[in-house]
Amino acid sequence: MLQELLFFGELFTLHLVRVTVLCRLPDTQIHCIALCGSNVQVASVIIKDEVSSERNIERELCKLKDCNLPMDTTFAFMFACLGRGRAFHNNKDNVESAIFRKLFPKTPLFGFFGNGEIGMNYLHPFDPSKSFSKSKKTKFNRHHPKLSHAYTSIFLLVSVSSE
Repeated sequence: MLQELLFFGELFTLHLVRVTVLCRLPDTQIHCIALCGSNVQVASVIIKDEVSSERNIERELCKLKDCNLPMDTTFAFMFACLGRGRAFHNNKDNVESAIFRKLFPKTPLFGFFGNGEIGMNYLHPFDPSKSFSKSKKTKFNRHHPKLSHAYTSIFLLVSVSSE
């Protein structure tokens, strides 16, 4: 399904994709969202399973800040493993989202807990002197990055700007 959406007064394309995964479980499916357009810039970071202290989580999320996306037109997604909730953080609620909120106080954050996460580290600094369509694109020379993870949280910033 393809839809055009208006967000922050800017138009971008939203692709909703349903992928059937061939595996031992015949009804297993992955539902994906692809945000596309020459005016869309993204950055993402994986908080790996061994990253548990608040200081180290903040250090990982600061990598998103270093990408310098225009914050006035940015929103974010958080996809966290079910295992990274309250029990993982010594009976404290909202640890990772609270750290995100501290670093990005005006950025809307949407997300959910899931059973397995799909994403990658994508941390390319935004250069405001170039148009979005001419920004550096990632090329994978030989191997694609690992996309499927467990016991992680994936944070994705999406910035939509005028073309």
